[in-house]
Order: sequence, then C-alpha cells, then structure tokens
Amino acid sequence: MRNALALAIVLASTPVAAQPVTRPCAVTIARAPDDVRIVVDAWIAAEPSCSTALEVRIVPTEGGLYLLARDEHGRVRERIVPDAQSAGVLIASWAADDVIVAPPVTPAPAPEPAIAPAPPPEAPPAAPAVAPPAPMAPSMMGPSMAPGALGGPVDGPPAPSLPKRISKWISVGALVGDSGASGGARLELDIFTRGKWSFGLAGSVSNARTWVYANGSGGELMTSDKKLTATVTRNMQYGRFQLRASAGLGLVYSEAGGLMTSYAVGASSDIIEGDDVFSVADASLLLGIELGKSWAITGGPVLTIYDQVFDAHSVQMTWEPTPAMTVSRQTVEVMGYMGLRYRL
Repeated sequence: MRNALALAIVLASTPVAAQPVTRPCAVTIARAPDDVRIVVDAWIAAEPSCSTALEVRIVPTEGGLYLLARDEHGRVRERIVPDAQSAGVLIASWAADDVIVAPPVTPAPAPEPAIAPAPPPEAPPAAPAVAPPAPMAPSMMGPSMAPGALGGPVDGPPAPSLPKRISKWISVGALVGDSGASGGARLELDIFTRGKWSFGLAGSVSNARTWVYANGSGGELMTSDKKLTATVTRNMQYGRFQLRASAGLGLVYSEAGGLMTSYAVGASSDIIEGDDVFSVADASLLLGIELGKSWAITGGPVLTIYDQVFDAHSVQMTWEPTPAMTVSRQTVEVMGYMGLRYRL
C-alpha cells in the first residue's frame, strides 16, 4: 500500500511534456525550377508555426535565386539568395511571420519515476541561421524585377517602347526653272501624321515656257499655273537631317499665251491665248537640315506632269472673226525648290 501511494505521488508531481501545436503552411509557389521547388517544399513542410499565407515566385538570376513573395495583407518581400537551401529557410521564416525557426525548448529533467512516461514526439530539426542577403543591385535586375515593378508579374517581356512621333511642318520657298522665265513660289503644309507618313497640302504659283505645236503651227507658249494638290509624304530622319519623298494629286488653273507661226505656204504668225482648269500630278524629293528645335532649311527637285488641251483663240487687231485653235501642252516640268520649314 505504501509503495502504491508513493508511486501515485511521484506521478502527480511529474510535469507532462507539452505537445507542439502545428498547422500546415499556406504557401503557394507560383513559379520555381523543379529542383528548387522540392527543397523549398521540404522546408515549408518542416515549419512548425506558420502564421502568414504567401504566394511565392522563384526566378534564377545572376548570383543565385531571386525570391518574390506577397502575403495575404498585400505586403511584398524580395531577396536574392545563393541556393535552394537558403531559399527554403527564408521562405519558411516568412511564412512564420519573419521568425527564423529556432530549436525547440527542452523541459527541465524531472525526477525519474518508478514508471517512465512515454517520450514526446521528436521535434523537426532547427533551421540553420542565414544572414540576410545584400540588397539586389540594379544591374542584376531583369526587366520584370526593376524598381517600381513590385505587385506586377515577375516574368514576361518588357513593355514595348513607342515609336517616335513624326513632327508636322509648314514650309515656304522659291521655285526656279531651267530658264529665266520659269519660276515661282511653293507652300507645303502637313495636316496630320501616322508613323513615318504625313498627309497634307501643297500649293504653288509658277510661270513656265513651253514649245508647242497645233494645227500645222508651232511656237513658244508662256503659261501661268496656280496649283493645289493633296500630298502623301514618307519621312526619314538621320540625326539633324531629314529626307522627304512626296507625291500629290490635285488641280491646276493654267493661263496660256504665245506667238504661233503657221508652216503652210505664206507662213503667218498669230498671238493666241487660252485658260482652263486641269488635273495635275506632282512629286518632290526634299532634303532638310534642322536649325535648332523649330526651324529647318530644305531643298530639292519638284516634278510636275501636265497633260492639257487649251481651246485657244487668236488675238488679232481686226474686225474679222478669230478662228478657234486647239493647243496641246503635254510635258514634264522640273523645277528646283529652296525654302524654310517651321515645326508645328
């Protein structure tokens, strides 16, 4: 009886070892190499006290592995670690709310009873202490790791850069032909641009001298042309140098006059004149040099294609009726252009 009572007293005074309370870690590994994922999963499974849910991405980079974790409160953690073991230790500590796993506390040994209690379950091994890695240098960051990219996707190509917008210009200058009687002025205006293309208007006033033949007669025809065309331009930029290749279609109002000589027997000369509105096509290739931010000089050839038929009449100081005459002007006119341009 005495032995049974002593045994009961010893058992009552023996402290019972506390059993650790564990719960699985709510860690989702959204991206990681397979061999790294296995190591990290083992460390997470061995973590005894998880208190924070995490979404983790692990990306190989220069110097080791780049870790990016977002917790359930929207906080973001990122590090570069040298290997998979270090990654597992650090992610497990983040899941435990930044508490590094420490060895379990062993209770003080109790007086050995007559009948020893069952040993407590073996605690998981303590994680080795890891020094926090150095901050990531900007040169080690990929396109998805740059500062300010936190909260966005880790992987994926960088955002494409937008193409440089072509400026709109207005230009005015002089036209010079191959003779002293040929020349004029030209105005160009860009209305809108798209990529390297611009669309606008071009207007000019010019005089020209052309040799024509009609109804057995021939002579020199002087014309005055007022032209307006809609243009499309391809723009090319080389530093401060510009190259613009343009083509246009439109209308021209032409006035013609000149001295026509008949080649029949008893040749005679008549002064004729006529005017009308015709369709016209032109093209230009202009080289420009920018002078600062707003101005540029430009120059190059301007080509115009005329296909005109005038219903001309003789101008005679006589009371006799003047006969009608058809005069054809079919020519390709080339003039040189030089002017100033202003950026709109």
